[in-house]
Amino acid sequence: TPIKFRTLPSNIGTPARPLRILNIADMGWSNQSDQTVQRMQARVLSGDIDIILHVGDVGYFDGNTHHWDVYLRKVMQLCAHVPYMTSPGNHEALFNFAGYHQRYGQAMPKPGRGVPPSTPEKPILYYALTVGPMKVLMLNSETVINTPLIDAQQMQWMEAELSATNRTSQPFLFVFLHRPLYCDDFSDFYNCGIFAEYLRGVAEQTFNDHKVDFVMSGHMHTYLRAYPTYKSQPTQRNYSNAHAPAYVVNGAPGNSEGNDPAPISPPSMYAKGSGAVGYGIMTIVGTGTTSGTVVYEFRRSSDDSIVDQFTITKTLP
Repeated sequence: TPIKFRTLPSNIGTPARPLRILNIADMGWSNQSDQTVQRMQARVLSGDIDIILHVGDVGYFDGNTHHWDVYLRKVMQLCAHVPYMTSPGNHEALFNFAGYHQRYGQAMPKPGRGVPPSTPEKPILYYALTVGPMKVLMLNSETVINTPLIDAQQMQWMEAELSATNRTSQPFLFVFLHRPLYCDDFSDFYNCGIFAEYLRGVAEQTFNDHKVDFVMSGHMHTYLRAYPTYKSQPTQRNYSNAHAPAYVVNGAPGNSEGNDPAPISPPSMYAKGSGAVGYGIMTIVGTGTTSGTVVYEFRRSSDDSIVDQFTITKTLP
């Protein structure tokens, strides 16, 4: 297929031309992700996708650089046509993120706002991205010892970046980070208990204070959708002019570790769960209208059917 790349039109994010984002996490180099990559490639080549956001565990490197070579060849037809934006996960953390920093981190935008330049010794692996009516912060939630961390420098940058957001031009504000603040406590005591509680203690109030609309994570190999949630309680059971972020976990596109089943008894803030291998699509309208919308679909990779769908709506200024 010829390599072609097209910049976004000036009316991106309007009713006439919605912004279309494909999002994944935890997608590996092995054949477990084949169907997902095929679905993604079909959508990219048909012009249905504007940008891909991959929130950690990019290819499942795990100390073997050949895995990344295999993975990059696998997704070449995606990267060749639309921006493929990444943030790190725990499977990138070996050797102080050196492989990720070389292959991906250096190609991503710089955080700015006084943050020192990224170096191999101290990689800076977070940034903000503004596309049409959306601003997304791509955070680094990882350490080299496979624990969560959002350090003071990143928090200071995040506060400044969120405060500087023009909510008239960018009415939709998202945060993507690999590890979840909320997931099924019963399935994983550390990741969904201790580690998630730490992340909530560090970042949840900031997300709420700045009226973040949507928080996307991976790490858990499943799909989970929460209602708008604050301090472990749903603030409402719809997504209209919400008073807290909606939280979604989508680490389900396929990797060598396999997917987890949907929780049998999920916490009260959760509306939907699925163990299907699949990917997410967000269709965003936030300009040229008085009511902004984000339509989120989780699609099964085997047959491209919609497993779950919900719509965030908000009255625009």
